[in-house]
Amino acid sequence: MVLAGGGHSHALLLRRWIMRPRSRPQRCLIVLVNRHSTSLYSGMVPGLVAGRYSLAECRIDLRDLCRRAGVTFVQAEIVGLDLLGGALHLKDRPALRFDRLSLDVGCQTRGPAPSGGTLPHVRGEAAGAVPGLAAAAPCRDRAHPRWWGRGG
Repeated sequence: MVLAGGGHSHALLLRRWIMRPRSRPQRCLIVLVNRHSTSLYSGMVPGLVAGRYSLAECRIDLRDLCRRAGVTFVQAEIVGLDLLGGALHLKDRPALRFDRLSLDVGCQTRGPAPSGGTLPHVRGEAAGAVPGLAAAAPCRDRAHPRWWGRGG
């Protein structure tokens, strides 16, 4: 079984298997594939942007979560999928064969690149931590003032 992507659903599934080992499929090799060994917990991103949390506090250690759940972790970028052939194509690695596949790869927002690579209202670690945050920048001026700490 291949878990493609280290998003919320797969992180929660791994946590469940750690807490209830009998719920994990038995006699089955399970592999989680993700581009990075950590994943950003999106529920904490507003607090990261507001400066309440550090980037380290918002990260999920996928490698450790997999180890504790009895799941093999493969750090690789997924570049293609062959559903009929049962293969997940990885960048600079052989394809990974599967008989069962779960996709939790999220999305990526593309927006205008901010000048200088950072957003003026987002400071510190958060400025470069969240892909696509620049696309949300124009919304700031139309948002309710309390959302951005401007009174109200």
